[in-house]
Amino acid sequence: MNIAVIGLGSMGKRRVRLISLEQKGTVFGVESDAARRRQCEEECAITCYGSMDALRAEHPVDCAFVCTSPLSHHAIIKDCLQHGEHVFTEINLVKDGYGELMELSGRTGAKLFLSSTPLYSREVSWLRNTLRTERNLSYLYHIGQYLPDWHPWESYKHFFVADARTNACREIFAIELPWLAKVYGKITDISFRRKKASALDVPYDDVCFATVMHENGNSGMFCVDVVSRKAVHTFETFNENLHVFWNGTPESFSAYNTQKKCLERIPLAAAGSVGHDARYADFIIEDDYLQEVRAFFDYIERDVPPLHTIQDDAGIIGWIDTMEGLAPA
Repeated sequence: MNIAVIGLGSMGKRRVRLISLEQKGTVFGVESDAARRRQCEEECAITCYGSMDALRAEHPVDCAFVCTSPLSHHAIIKDCLQHGEHVFTEINLVKDGYGELMELSGRTGAKLFLSSTPLYSREVSWLRNTLRTERNLSYLYHIGQYLPDWHPWESYKHFFVADARTNACREIFAIELPWLAKVYGKITDISFRRKKASALDVPYDDVCFATVMHENGNSGMFCVDVVSRKAVHTFETFNENLHVFWNGTPESFSAYNTQKKCLERIPLAAAGSVGHDARYADFIIEDDYLQEVRAFFDYIERDVPPLHTIQDDAGIIGWIDTMEGLAPA
């Protein structure tokens, strides 16, 4: 199998490393920036090309990972599907052309897999399995990290979070709302407030508060910010039967024992062997990204359905558009 990774920034290089662990075939890099191509060839020991056309001129391509900035995804995905290449796309943040991409995928038989990394975490899997029979659940969720600390090796003004259309708060909501909808049920309503709370040079509000209602009576309060100087991932969910706490790492995943009156760590399945990348916050778990890569190959090789579809994603982005005032409530 010949596998193209398009876009060799931090996420593209992460995917190259993880795909290489799976030994599914030959990995090629595609990147318009010559310096990035050279760096990836040196660090990852793969052959890189300046365009998909240049790669296709020398090798047939079976599938592609689209790891460029979100606003470029539609044209790249369309091109790959037109060539009959299966596609894994990183988070899109906008749903432009989704109808066209669904039609193309159906017509060509090339499969389209959308990233939703938290759905492949062990903690979210536990929540999905354990909470499915519970009712009247509530959750409190706060995710935040100071925007300049997201990519400390580059200015936040130099990647897609500087654009209001693909802003940093929008990205967090697009990452987290899919798993909340899978665990707690389809979203039926969101009340939303936001404000500018920093001197960050970005054209959007940087602290957001959402009250989320789900179709089965579950509900939650979700705070997202890019101002917190310490990276924050605090989550708890509760009803009369249980109370679960999670600070983003497997070690922090715990439940309150009502008889012993104490917290007890929740045992999880063994993790993979991928170590933590020290450049990122502790709650960025590399093994979750690996499980997602495996799910993509399971989809194209054995037709195992993905956990997050383009239809699911269109619904989530619709809610985010509504929160930002880009679509009617």
